[in-house]
Amino acid sequence: MTRGWMSLALRYGAATTVLAAGAALIAPDAVAADASRPSTGNKPAKKPTPAKKKNNKKKKKNPGMGPFEKDEYPFAERARPLVLPDNMGEITVSPQISHVHVVGNTDYFTTGLDFEYGLADVVELGIGTGFMFAPDVDWTNELHVQVHWLAYDSKDFDFAPGVVVPFYFYDGAPFGANIDLTSRYVIDDQFFLTFGQGAIGLVASPDFGLNINANGAFNWQVDKPIVLFLDTSLFSLLLAPDVDVTGLWETLNVGIGGQYTAARTVDIGARLSYVDTFSVSDEFTFNALIYGRFRF
Repeated sequence: MTRGWMSLALRYGAATTVLAAGAALIAPDAVAADASRPSTGNKPAKKPTPAKKKNNKKKKKNPGMGPFEKDEYPFAERARPLVLPDNMGEITVSPQISHVHVVGNTDYFTTGLDFEYGLADVVELGIGTGFMFAPDVDWTNELHVQVHWLAYDSKDFDFAPGVVVPFYFYDGAPFGANIDLTSRYVIDDQFFLTFGQGAIGLVASPDFGLNINANGAFNWQVDKPIVLFLDTSLFSLLLAPDVDVTGLWETLNVGIGGQYTAARTVDIGARLSYVDTFSVSDEFTFNALIYGRFRF
């Protein structure tokens, strides 16, 4: 779902207007008035104006409002629905290089593989996993499933809540879910905000945990095929097992990137991100990610 870089980093009706024209009808008392007047000759009676046929053709919806047919899927990320159209699938491949500095330095090369599918223009289902190629070649031992629902779709604001459930396949792995409150607010024809993904984190085992996260991105639609973005995590409020709050004043988490739509069915993008826990330890992570999305 826009969908897009925020989901990789952490992942639109209007009323139909019907036009009609009425027929020109002769009022009954107007006919009676004509009959009482003296005749001026044998002029042929005028034929009544035929009724015009109603035009039931729907007007084109405003940009940024779905649903869209697959062959009308918008080029501009700003105008796309937050879930895929009915019967449209999407495959995302996202290789990433990570440099992690804790005590020493460790470099990782991983690749994410995700599949999403749209149902009835309002529901999107998804499944994904990842693979590691360095320092070792292995499966990431993680599989996640997700569902999102397009709850509100307008020209300026869109809202698609959802649930992402990751499954980890190793001993002592936690089990929980991330609740997305995915939203988009369009400022104007070029600028828009995306926020709400990964808004609530819930851990059910081995110990109960609950946290609220404020993640978001500022986006610039340069033209239809090109969009640039700057994203960050403002703060995280831990509610269980303890109460605590962390944010930019303790952990810097920022990303920058862009996306190019090569065709209606193909997106290519890249994102650079930096995470630094400067206030508590000498640890930082640098990530370089590229991705390709292919729709069918």
